[in-house]
Amino acid sequence: MAREPEDPPLSEQVRFFRQATEFGWMRLLRTKATLAALFLASPFVLLVFTGELAAVGVQTVAVAFLGIGIAVFGIALAGLAIVGGFFDRSYAAVAHRAGLLRDSLFLFWWVAAAAVFAICAATGALLVSLVSECEALLALVVGASAACFFYALFAALSLVGHLMRQAMYRAAVEEAGLSPGDIDPDDRTQGQEP
Repeated sequence: MAREPEDPPLSEQVRFFRQATEFGWMRLLRTKATLAALFLASPFVLLVFTGELAAVGVQTVAVAFLGIGIAVFGIALAGLAIVGGFFDRSYAAVAHRAGLLRDSLFLFWWVAAAAVFAICAATGALLVSLVSECEALLALVVGASAACFFYALFAALSLVGHLMRQAMYRAAVEEAGLSPGDIDPDDRTQGQEP
């Protein structure tokens, strides 16, 4: 008699890369935010190659990206704390059974990771700009730093929308006396008269 495969322990189920894979890498990266981030990073690269943004300017930009990246990380953590307030024990259990809890919480982890990546990229740009005057290298690091920064910023903005949907979803569940699986959080017509 064949044994059914057991679910891995919870500690293995909530690994970052496992969660990202289950959520879908393309769903996370192939977004308008990615395109906008790359578009907004391109002027920084051009400014380096035209000589308008030298190593000192890259340092200034990197320090600004570093500070704002840290703030975006704080936004992700604060948002998670707010959502944690929505999830009383019974609501969290029902959301988990409906398959909604993991994706809802993972987005906070993703934005926090994007912010950490932006912080690392800004730190790298700062360090490179302190030791090198090479235009190609400066263009690469400031471009990567700007792209990471803008992506994290747009991801945080998207997280605000996610947080609003969570609050409205929770209110609809409470108001209707339903379980989370009964309501589609992406359906904007629910609760409206036909």
